[in-house]
Amino acid sequence: MSTGPIMVTPSLGQTALPIESRAGGSPIRKAVTMVLALYFVSGVFAVVCPPHLFGFWMSTATRASVVYLPLAFMVILIFGWYEFPVAAALYFAYIPLAQETSLNTLIAGDPLLSGVPLDAILAVPLVFVGLLGQPGYEPGSGRRLPFGFSAGASIILSAAILSAILAPRKDLAAWGLVGFFVVPIATVLVTLRRLRNIDEYKAVWLGFALAILGISLYKYQQRVVFGDLAGVQAQRWAAMRSSLASPVLLFLAGSLWLAKAKAEIGQIARGIFWGSIALFLTAIVWLQASRAVILPLVLILLLWVPRVVWRSLFRPRVILIILVALAVLCAIIYTTMGTPMDWSLAVERFQRLDLGVTTQARWSIWKTALARWAERPFVGFGVNNFSVVSDRRSPHGAVVGILFDTGLLGALGFGLCFVVLSRLWRKRPIENLSYEQQQFFLGCRAGWLGLLVAVVIKTSFTSGPPMMCIIAYAMYFGALLPMVVYARHTMGANTVEAGQQGTLAGPAPAIGG
Repeated sequence: MSTGPIMVTPSLGQTALPIESRAGGSPIRKAVTMVLALYFVSGVFAVVCPPHLFGFWMSTATRASVVYLPLAFMVILIFGWYEFPVAAALYFAYIPLAQETSLNTLIAGDPLLSGVPLDAILAVPLVFVGLLGQPGYEPGSGRRLPFGFSAGASIILSAAILSAILAPRKDLAAWGLVGFFVVPIATVLVTLRRLRNIDEYKAVWLGFALAILGISLYKYQQRVVFGDLAGVQAQRWAAMRSSLASPVLLFLAGSLWLAKAKAEIGQIARGIFWGSIALFLTAIVWLQASRAVILPLVLILLLWVPRVVWRSLFRPRVILIILVALAVLCAIIYTTMGTPMDWSLAVERFQRLDLGVTTQARWSIWKTALARWAERPFVGFGVNNFSVVSDRRSPHGAVVGILFDTGLLGALGFGLCFVVLSRLWRKRPIENLSYEQQQFFLGCRAGWLGLLVAVVIKTSFTSGPPMMCIIAYAMYFGALLPMVVYARHTMGANTVEAGQQGTLAGPAPAIGG
């Protein structure tokens, strides 16, 4: 078979565009292998070594970080030049672990109010190789992002910096600025510069997803299966931290659509794998009983289930995947029997809305935030300064949080970016992708929109304690996918393929999922 470029012939008058990199699978395998290897080595070290290793007490996550950070730092510097997806996967795979570590170990700041998590250490080599390495497009021919997005991102950073300078507590604002804005945005932008196609994005996505899955599995077996509930005050914290529950939506939805795509193209084992992951994460989110996360989760399932029922339900391989996934669910339910885990807690929490206690408390927080924002409407009070004017650590809502933290200037920047992203998330930019890539794109889109609903209802992604920085990462990382597709897979983009262009197995089915 020829290894030359294989193009899809587009409509008359348009330029042919390479669809997939033949080497696209290689970064995925390397990224998954490297992430699993580093997590395995770090996990073994954390379990074997005593908590008082360096003369002071360290949590399990901190002991794992002692190994992961130096190893990942070196690998990112080495792989980042010629295999950037592997380097980026290692970086984003550390974010969930950094969240756990930030409960007691930070670069600077206060774990309860504002600080810089340890992931900023790995951001240094990633940004270095991201800026100096070969871009993911031919010089002079890469498709530029819409001006509105570039302008919006610039306004967001300018607003965050200005509000930090004028904040009542400049120390809190400075640490929050680094943790919620500078580091996440910088790492996402250099990743956009280096990625060549959607398959390389998927490699990084897999690293992030596997890390979240690994942390969730560890917490599940530790707290639920083995009953280690010391220090856990409620079931919601035993199942999953609320800061981790929202980002899970991005990967849960992607897994659902990948399971459907794998089944339809005949890859049964992989379909079972992704379906089982999606069902496990669904069960954990349900046990965590966060209403702001369960609501978008239900919307995602309502969007996904009809497509399976109407298009694929009566295919034997899809039925097999569903049966295996249900067996996984039965196993999860069985392991919770005889434990404090209560499957009806989520329903009870929704029923409590009738009492109005939670609603009144949330409105009270928002009214306080808006009243103080009205005093400084243009620039806001600064990141992580809500604790200065209230007994709460954040405004508990993305819209109110943006206004309070960065004022109208920051709201303008986020508004511009959202308008551009709403256009990039449409189906038209993915017409040149394979069917599996289309389904992956649509699943991530559903997950990102679900995450957006969750942060609007409950969680600010512009401020909060350091452990909440993962929500900012999930928001920015999810928005990275449509930018990669727009810049690399739409007409006019010209990607670097290291001497080999993509292969096309056949025409993609009509987009419906």
